[in-house]
Amino acid sequence: MILTADDIRERMKLPFPDKLVITPLLDETRQLKRGTAAVDLRLGQEIMCAQPAVLCSLNPLCRESQDLRGYLSKTYVAVGGEFVLHPREFALAATLEYIRLPLALAGHVVGRSRWARVGLIIAMATFVHPGYAGCLTLELQNLGDVPMELSPGFTVAQLILEEVKPPAEHDPGQLTCATGPVFLELIKDNERRMFSKLRDRRKTLTGDKG
Repeated sequence: MILTADDIRERMKLPFPDKLVITPLLDETRQLKRGTAAVDLRLGQEIMCAQPAVLCSLNPLCRESQDLRGYLSKTYVAVGGEFVLHPREFALAATLEYIRLPLALAGHVVGRSRWARVGLIIAMATFVHPGYAGCLTLELQNLGDVPMELSPGFTVAQLILEEVKPPAEHDPGQLTCATGPVFLELIKDNERRMFSKLRDRRKTLTGDKG
């Protein structure tokens, strides 16, 4: 069952561990509009912009290739300031809001249609697991033809919440308490070893020395 705005308000009043946390809500009336089934999320201050010229390619089998600290340039945007997302440019951002989901709730992050209609694609089909706590990472891409000036506090996405029955079990390995945009490894070490062996075996069978 998807929660309405009123359901979300009630869940935010519950005691821990069943309490839903979404903070700060700078304008609760607008971000949790009655008659809707989502909460509006605002753009935070930390932005990580891609610098394509830094890497020739992203190779998941090369561990060094996945160190994206050189590929993504981090910047902080002051309140009242803006950053420019150029056409075809990609960036990671985080929500202004800190989210804590109880184990009985899961979420989906979707972009707001008003932004999509001018070419800004935001966090499409991002799933938030039960028990997650932290700011949410947003993927931004400008598919339009002109640069966009974006400011912290813009309501750029929506969080849709639904019940999980029975409630999920807590995963101690789950990423929590993120306060800015987060990037993860493309594949795990065990997958990297498996695919590397398959690649080496193919090269042996085909005589490929590349």
